[in-house]
Amino acid sequence: MRRGRRVWRIAALAACLALATLLGAMMGERWARGRARESQLDAVPRIAAVRVHADWCGRCPLIAATYQELVESHKNEPLLFVTLDITTDAKRNQAQQLADALGVRRVFDKPFESGIIKVIDRQSQEVLAVMRDRDDLPGVERVLASAFGKEP
Repeated sequence: MRRGRRVWRIAALAACLALATLLGAMMGERWARGRARESQLDAVPRIAAVRVHADWCGRCPLIAATYQELVESHKNEPLLFVTLDITTDAKRNQAQQLADALGVRRVFDKPFESGIIKVIDRQSQEVLAVMRDRDDLPGVERVLASAFGKEP
């Protein structure tokens, strides 16, 4: 009878070791995926130009044209362009989740103000510039030039 218990204990130990090995491999994969995700997030530019849009907003079409100019003039720079659409409750919820994922939610007023562009340093959570109309464009351009080490 003792020999049977010993065999049983050895089998149980082997099963535990196999389970531990399997769990270790799974956790290693999970850790590697987490590291890959972190490196992908690190690859996202530090400076973001975030436009808040709503279909019912009167100044949004004016800001959209200026925003498009910014996109064209800075397309070769490490600048993240994002539009947060807050037209409906569902879109507002999506915009909040996107802002959270990008780490910029904290710099927006509650609720989001439509018809603006905010230039944000995502690392420091600092708002570098706010653009509400075309007159603010030179200031935004100066901020961007400074952020990328260029002469304004």
